[in-house]
Amino acid sequence: MSGNMKALFFGMFRKNICRLQIFKNGNISIGVGEKLAHCNVRLRDEYYGEWEIGSYHSNWIFFDQDRPLYSGGDAKSDLMSVEKNIGLIILGRQILDIQTIDNFKVKVIASSGSSFVFNSSDDMDDESFHIFSPNGFSLGFNSSKGWMLFDK
Repeated sequence: MSGNMKALFFGMFRKNICRLQIFKNGNISIGVGEKLAHCNVRLRDEYYGEWEIGSYHSNWIFFDQDRPLYSGGDAKSDLMSVEKNIGLIILGRQILDIQTIDNFKVKVIASSGSSFVFNSSDDMDDESFHIFSPNGFSLGFNSSKGWMLFDK
């Protein structure tokens, strides 16, 4: 991620992870910062994070101290257990950095010594990783297009 793009999302760093939701298909949503209430009764949680990061794909891996523990594929078979165990490690921790590892991976580093790696592939048209900000901008990553900035 370039310095200019990182500057737009700098407000997310050093904020606590307040929400984690893993979906049946392996998608993942991570709330960061203040808890913001919403009125959508169809959603499980009563709030979003001030910042929301995640993926609409199951192609992610969760690491604790550089040891792979879970993936989006694991979540498909044991959703509640995977979500609970990851939550015990990351909820209340801070996001320290987001790094592009190569043309295919984005790494989100948390203060607990844990991280998520979001993998992309050439055949993905949609972004493999996204950040939704409270200021109206969002950022997505795709292996063929790299980082993409979106305005509301």
